[in-house]
Amino acid sequence: MLSHRELKAIQDGNRRHQDVMTLLREIRRFRDLLVPIRQYLGKLVTRDQSPEQQALFREIYDAIKLEPCVLEYERMLETRRRIEREQIVSGVYAQQERELEMCGRIKQEKSGREYMETWGTDDYTVLDVPSEHPRPRYNVAPGAMPWTIHWLDDGRLAIARLFWGYEPSWGKRGPAANARLDKLVDDSPFWRGTMSRRVIVPADGWYEWTGEKPDKQPWYIHPRDAQTIWLAAVCGWKPGAEHDGHHGFAIVTSDARDVLQQIHPRRPLTLTLELAQAWTDRGTTPKAALEILKEAQSEADFTWHQVTRAMGNSKYQGEDSSAPLPAAKMSDFKPLLGPGGIG
Repeated sequence: MLSHRELKAIQDGNRRHQDVMTLLREIRRFRDLLVPIRQYLGKLVTRDQSPEQQALFREIYDAIKLEPCVLEYERMLETRRRIEREQIVSGVYAQQERELEMCGRIKQEKSGREYMETWGTDDYTVLDVPSEHPRPRYNVAPGAMPWTIHWLDDGRLAIARLFWGYEPSWGKRGPAANARLDKLVDDSPFWRGTMSRRVIVPADGWYEWTGEKPDKQPWYIHPRDAQTIWLAAVCGWKPGAEHDGHHGFAIVTSDARDVLQQIHPRRPLTLTLELAQAWTDRGTTPKAALEILKEAQSEADFTWHQVTRAMGNSKYQGEDSSAPLPAAKMSDFKPLLGPGGIG
């Protein structure tokens, strides 16, 4: 929930935005009025007038300074843009984005080659990162560089390691790990342009938590058939760009339903292989891509169980990160249909 201080800050920001818009309208109206007057006076100065009349017209002409008006107009425009950026980054949207952020960990145990074999091709390029970058497999957190699949600008299909997290170039609060579907549909300025840079994150499953700090219980959610899942994601990747949040990716999320909602109110949008390939296809328009997300996999395709709390630390990379807990160590919380998932 938003605190009273946060709500007041947002309300103050909205009032400032309204004040700026009012001033902008007044400055624009004043500027539009001055321009023809000054132009008319300029013509009068050059006509056959007495020296006294010319001096008077010149004095009035010089007194009407358009430059300060234009500069003030531009300054107010920049103020409006800055307030909008602040509202996006630190207002309701950013707060909700982080309050309801989910899919904060994934399991990506297989190699890039194994994921591409499942994708169904051996014609691809591998874009790895230098060896000094960590390569977590069992417990992958935002800020890491997991495998992603996407098309390069030169027409090659690639499996590439990208930074997990995205923020626009003007962002100041740090990258977001997830992109809310409703914000993509609304073409939110925070995500604008990313729908043209779509990627797939192959994974084996993801983790969520129940309970309150410091007693939160992690759960591992994975497909019933133990097959690879294809997570829809958007990014700011560009050829030769730095491995950072401005060029990283965010996993697309939407509201969870049914029993899974008891674990977390949001879920990542996972696609079938066919839809995942269409999602990354360069010929798929952003509008068509949003339609693809409506066909995301059903929660009935997944199951889940409690796992060791050690994996709450992102540095923990034990193979048991996703192993079911013995009954004696399970928390009291159980979804309505039990820890085995739906059905």
